[in-house]
Amino acid sequence: MDLYVYGFFSLAAILLATWLVFLIKVLRRYSQAAAGHGGLLGFIYDPKQDVYYADINAWQKQFGYCRLYDEAMAPMSMNIDSEPIRFSYGGKQWLIEFWKGQYGLCMGAEVGVYNTLEPYKGEETLYQVPAKEEYLPLSFVLFEKGSPIMRRQSTHWWLTGFKLGAFAHPKELNMSIQVTCLDLHMRDTFVRALLQVGYHLEELCLCGNAVCVPFSKPKTRQPRTRTSFWECFNNIKNKCLCWAFRGLTKKLLTGEEKIAYLQRRSKRIPKGVRRQLSGHAGEGRR
Repeated sequence: MDLYVYGFFSLAAILLATWLVFLIKVLRRYSQAAAGHGGLLGFIYDPKQDVYYADINAWQKQFGYCRLYDEAMAPMSMNIDSEPIRFSYGGKQWLIEFWKGQYGLCMGAEVGVYNTLEPYKGEETLYQVPAKEEYLPLSFVLFEKGSPIMRRQSTHWWLTGFKLGAFAHPKELNMSIQVTCLDLHMRDTFVRALLQVGYHLEELCLCGNAVCVPFSKPKTRQPRTRTSFWECFNNIKNKCLCWAFRGLTKKLLTGEEKIAYLQRRSKRIPKGVRRQLSGHAGEGRR
């Protein structure tokens, strides 16, 4: 029996070490590649809230959005609640979507705005980032167990906020979202789409072109890949990564200091060990 226990903890230690080395390597590589784009992976750091957020010209802009991206989240270590709201306005198909949950090593939330001139094709519809004049004033407050943990506001196509090393289950998070539409006709169309997916008029707040939406439990069907297996697997892995990250960086205050520390620390790991462990991690992902 003791042999089995020893084997289990040894395997767990090896897996955790593999993920840590892989994490350090990825953070180092991506932060160097994004050095000319204002932050980690092209994200910008807000030291007042200790939050990373997407630049308005983030590299993700060129890829648009479709349902396939939501389906890919769970296999990519993300446990996220999503709420896509689709409607027609101005001769275009629009998608305004909300997200909240655990993004691997980060806990956070998003509001995305997309549209397309192509006819609606159900889940196969590929939306694009709207023209600059179609960006919407967006804002949200993210709460964890009732306590506000971040506030974001901007005229944008993709309003985001991510806390590095923080962990939460999606059901522990809720958002208070405000979307300011282009005109009253768009606002009313957006509200009708919200009502169609299950929201009630009394829980929405309308003021001019703005609509305030509470997002707690999703009312739309979640991705097929959001299974109990991926939920459990991702929770264990992400908890371990966040725990290890906080342990490694507990004496540092800001996200930038933590990333810089991991970059320096990665150089102390022998190249042979890094290559072997990252090679095993790569095999696991194929």
